[in-house]
Amino acid sequence: MSPVRRILATSGRGLMLAIAMNAHAQTDEDPYLWLEEVEGARAMQWVHEQNAVSQPQLEGKPGFKALQERLVRVLTSRERIPMVSKRGKWLYNFWQDGDHPRGILRRTTLAEYRNSAPAWETVIDVDRISADEKENWAFKGWECLYPEYRNCLVKLSRGGADAVVVREFDAADKRFVEGGFTLPEAKLEIEWRDAERHRFRRRRDQPATCAGRWSARRARLLAP
Repeated sequence: MSPVRRILATSGRGLMLAIAMNAHAQTDEDPYLWLEEVEGARAMQWVHEQNAVSQPQLEGKPGFKALQERLVRVLTSRERIPMVSKRGKWLYNFWQDGDHPRGILRRTTLAEYRNSAPAWETVIDVDRISADEKENWAFKGWECLYPEYRNCLVKLSRGGADAVVVREFDAADKRFVEGGFTLPEAKLEIEWRDAERHRFRRRRDQPATCAGRWSARRARLLAP
């Protein structure tokens, strides 16, 4: 029983209210649960119907097209300052532009980064992976094992959804590890515990069977 219901149950009238609230919670179904299927036919039909109403209203406003074009130029400009994160000797940056709409994870050295036009090395090309696998992948970050930062866990989501798939990645060889650690699509957080173990936390609405393929490794499940 929740704290609210426990308090209500301290009086006779409150007890009846608590019983009613509990019964309602058990029988009431979310009428919009079908929206959880982000790529589902019914959900996509609803999206198209709403877009048909809202899109003409937005695009019909004076100055909309000019504003849209200006924002696209700003967000995809090659003149943007690339924000980086340091892992070992490398500075990593996730970059999106007109040539890489889904983005690339790239790296350079500190000496190169100080130049006006640094030389970047592509590590993960999300556009290429999406094309090869015929998926609408979005990059959701990665976790690399300290201190070498070679063994990494890459998170990819379909269409930018909250749920991600996890794949082990070799940052030195710039490739996914064949037969390495993977997790199926789920809403979760994951990190390295050590070279042979990981720990992850899944969302409360995820099934307990979200165990993934462990190969020879073990994982520790943290309580949500």
